Amino acid sequence: MTAAVAGGPALTVAMPAFDEAGNLERVVRDVLASLRSTDLSTEILIVDDGSTDGTAVIADQLAAELAEVRAVHHGRNRGLGAGWRTCIAESRGDWVFIQPADGQMESSTARRFYDVRGASDIVVGIRTRWQRPLHRRLLTTGFHLVTRLALGVSLPGDYGVCFLFRGDLVRALPVVSGDLGVAVIVEWLFLARQRGARISLEQAEVLPRLSGTSKSGRLGDSLATLMHILRAAVAHRLLRRG
Repeated sequence: MTAAVAGGPALTVAMPAFDEAGNLERVVRDVLASLRSTDLSTEILIVDDGSTDGTAVIADQLAAELAEVRAVHHGRNRGLGAGWRTCIAESRGDWVFIQPADGQMESSTARRFYDVRGASDIVVGIRTRWQRPLHRRLLTTGFHLVTRLALGVSLPGDYGVCFLFRGDLVRALPVVSGDLGVAVIVEWLFLARQRGARISLEQAEVLPRLSGTSKSGRLGDSLATLMHILRAAVAHRLLRRG
């Protein structure tokens, strides 16, 4: 593989994982096989969010066996937002792609996003072919309304499944969102736009999980997400006034 700028890889594929013992190894090996078919310098970063089902052990075994894989661990389950923030903080790549560890992404998605990034600083994945129950559709509608009104973040389609970020940009963004839910994603987009970042969209097909059940879409986490978005909006307005 070719050397990356400043000694780090060109691309980090980061996977937050909570209780994904039935999925993690297959997902990591499939993604790594896709990346190894190129000359792009890469790493896979697994962020274990306090799993209790053996995910942590599998992550460490993969990291010990595969040179491109690293694993970091939260001592307890902290929430999806915390997992995403750790993915960014621990990444070493010039670019960082965040995807789930449950097998809902095609293994080639990270490389495809990297290849189509063009002049963009962020590439946002827009869900396709995703069947959702009524309560999830209602929560998504509320989420988009709040993000648009509170922070002016409005994107066509349903986003939140995967993202490609320019590493030095996103690592410098001063987020204030809490650990639960996806508020940190909205805040990254808001702060990046304030800094003149170029954001593009790319379709990302959502596949059925390989095994297990989704941890997203729970009412408590969804309400916490909305509260964190509102809190971030107030905090950033106060910072601008100060």
